[in-house]
Amino acid sequence: MPKLQEHPLAMDQLTIEPGRAFSANSHDRPLLATIRQTCKVLNCSRTKVFDLLKGGTLERRKIGRATRVTVASIQQLVSNPTCEGRQ
Repeated sequence: MPKLQEHPLAMDQLTIEPGRAFSANSHDRPLLATIRQTCKVLNCSRTKVFDLLKGGTLERRKIGRATRVTVASIQQLVSNPTCEGRQ
């Protein structure tokens, strides 16, 4: 069975605009990102993304067996001045 290629998510589609609400009516911006896309945007490992999901920092949506991360939660994490750090 051939492997399905994932559509790449352009970095400009996940621009962070502090103080501006994310519009669900915006048809040119995705509302959900894959785990791989989230890793790329946040520049972190899959394990870290799943830790952030488990801790509630990022929000997930399940579509069948697929896990997606809400773009709004990614934007909130990046724009939050108190990010979680290593202790």
